[in-house]
Amino acid sequence: MRTKVSFRFAAEFIGADEDEGILGVKGVGWFIERLQRIPQLTLSPKLIQEEWGVAVLAERRNKRFWFGVSVFGDVTWIAHVHHHSFAFLQSFSLSGKGEFDALVRDLHTVLAADPEIRDIRWYREKDLKRPPYDWKTTPEEA
Repeated sequence: MRTKVSFRFAAEFIGADEDEGILGVKGVGWFIERLQRIPQLTLSPKLIQEEWGVAVLAERRNKRFWFGVSVFGDVTWIAHVHHHSFAFLQSFSLSGKGEFDALVRDLHTVLAADPEIRDIRWYREKDLKRPPYDWKTTPEEA
């Protein structure tokens, strides 16, 4: 399963207060709006500023996750999905893995259905080590 997705979307880049070159929490409202379209997903109202962009904590069906979002090149966004840091055992359980995979698929469905989002590309971590980046059009594509 690919867990990182890049896409084009015409949103204004708003930098972090500490470093204008890093996406700030004030610049991810458009991403939160799209995450809210994922069925049964509850988002934490507290966004976390990171050195690479913004993290959003989430919960669905008693499982905890987080999404990251940042810029990828000049006009492309990148988002990634993870099991919550404090839900270590969840990532090894069948139900945790199943919910994680379903969440990634649902994120893809939301992005693909949005007419303002285009050029969706899914990656594995290893695909992003160095160009040319290997990508697929869906998270499950072999």
